[in-house]
Amino acid sequence: MNKRLFAVFSLLTIGVVFALILIGGIVRSSGAGMGCPDWPKCFDRWVPPTDVSELPANYQQLYHDRGYADTTFNAVKTWTEYLNRLFGVLTGFFILLTTYFSVKSYWKSNRTVANWSILALVVVLFQGWLGGQVVNTNLKPVLISIHMVLALAVVALLQQARISARRFDPDFQDETTGDSLTSVLSVVLPVLVLIQIVLGTQVREAVDEAETRIDDPSKILDYLQGSSYFLHKIVVQLLLVWCVLLLVRLKPHKGKNVSRMSWAVVILLFLQMLMGYWMANAGISPIPQTLHVFLSSLLFGASLELWLLLRTTKQEVNQIQNSN
Repeated sequence: MNKRLFAVFSLLTIGVVFALILIGGIVRSSGAGMGCPDWPKCFDRWVPPTDVSELPANYQQLYHDRGYADTTFNAVKTWTEYLNRLFGVLTGFFILLTTYFSVKSYWKSNRTVANWSILALVVVLFQGWLGGQVVNTNLKPVLISIHMVLALAVVALLQQARISARRFDPDFQDETTGDSLTSVLSVVLPVLVLIQIVLGTQVREAVDEAETRIDDPSKILDYLQGSSYFLHKIVVQLLLVWCVLLLVRLKPHKGKNVSRMSWAVVILLFLQMLMGYWMANAGISPIPQTLHVFLSSLLFGASLELWLLLRTTKQEVNQIQNSN
């Protein structure tokens, strides 16, 4: 029973983290990060105000002294940021339950599963602290980027825990391949996706800077003709070639999970590139920005899941054989 609960909550937690990434993308692209200029409260309230009349008359001066010189109450932005924080708390509860059931189920039989879950919990707790630092430093771009990467780290740790647990289920079917080239292609794929995401965060930081210097939004892309933007586009093209090669290598593979995940990777990459094309040709607007970030995170999760499905260490093989 505990193993089944671990499987359910680990999957739900991954879903909540992806939802949090989506909401975080909305916060970033809509400029709602300043919707709550303090932390952990919002305008010094546990439940944010819905109207400016609920704030003190000198609230702008109060937050000007904290570094938020342009703070103006906007109920939509305030509640968008507050929803982001609520989902952060929800993630914490889910990861606590996931860790509890992993320890109850696997501490004696397969401690690796429990260790991955515990590590994910530690990262989530650090994420909560880092979220406060993001607000306290007036939305420092570097910290926002680290915040994003750590969210992906939580996903990776939970995926590793889930796959490690599934390998020892009686109905688990080994979907690994002895093909060394396929193994190399699969392990490099999530690394390339992560590099692309990191470069994308740097491009986003450049966009933030450009918006403060350029009055005409149509000229922002001209401002971005630098190394990060150029490398970002190169890595996307490399990813496309890499995915096609991997898909060709996996075509004869009989595993249903591997087949589904490989196609998911290709489809997500196509959609992500479509959002990038939208921004490059129709201007950088909130909708494609948000979807681009969200699809990138899903692409990372799918590519990592594919590699984990194809990977089995010698130690795992021996443990599986001993358990059968």
